[in-house]
Amino acid sequence: MGGKRRVARVAKLTPGFLRRLRGAGVVRGTARSGAVGATVAALTAADVLPGPQDARGTIHPSLSVYVRRVTGWNLWLWYKRAGDHVVLLSVTPEPPAVVEA
Repeated sequence: MGGKRRVARVAKLTPGFLRRLRGAGVVRGTARSGAVGATVAALTAADVLPGPQDARGTIHPSLSVYVRRVTGWNLWLWYKRAGDHVVLLSVTPEPPAVVEA
């Protein structure tokens, strides 16, 4: 029939990510929350990660991760790939200090 169909990755929301969401004022049912959800959905559905819009950053103190901006908002989602999972580590209102690949 068609071609090979890939199943979306699973998003794993860490306790730190959830804490920082609240700290960034992301409240369920708001436009901001919807934009974060759309970004998480895009990460889980992406054929390739990191995508061209993702930057590389470093957190706590030397873990290399990827960062994607939430479209239309001053928010950045920090994530890493782990097999079939996208592990969401943090969300910040400031852009990352970019690490060269």
